[in-house]
Amino acid sequence: MKKPLNVLLVLYLFFLAGCATVPLTAPRLDSEAKKFSPVPGKSVIYIFRDEIIGTAVFMTVFFDGKIIGQTAPQTYFALTVDPGKHQIMSQGISISVLDINTEAEKIYYVWQEMKMEFLGPGSLLQLTDKKRGQAGVKASKRAVPIAPFR
Repeated sequence: MKKPLNVLLVLYLFFLAGCATVPLTAPRLDSEAKKFSPVPGKSVIYIFRDEIIGTAVFMTVFFDGKIIGQTAPQTYFALTVDPGKHQIMSQGISISVLDINTEAEKIYYVWQEMKMEFLGPGSLLQLTDKKRGQAGVKASKRAVPIAPFR
């Protein structure tokens, strides 16, 4: 009986010690993005991961086939893009794909939900509404993208 408890304790300490971090933007850029302002002639897409589970797990995000970067718990990307058809992919142990058709001067919120799968952590991308999206972004910090997104 004592052995399973010890294993759980070790796993818990491992996840506490191994918290994932990604590069974050300056606080000013984070605050600016949280104004949720439309951009003339462009679409704005927030990809957020507001859960606190999976503290030692990075998730790689792709936009239209190009890597954006990685998310950690409670981080997000704010992308300003041309309107039209786009594809967002998230890679954990498996790949989640979301096709989205955006319009100019509109804001979209994509939740990168962490899912525990048989072989490890995966993710599920879901388009969500304004209320859920803004709450998720506000609970997170803005990550620095690899690609040059405004």
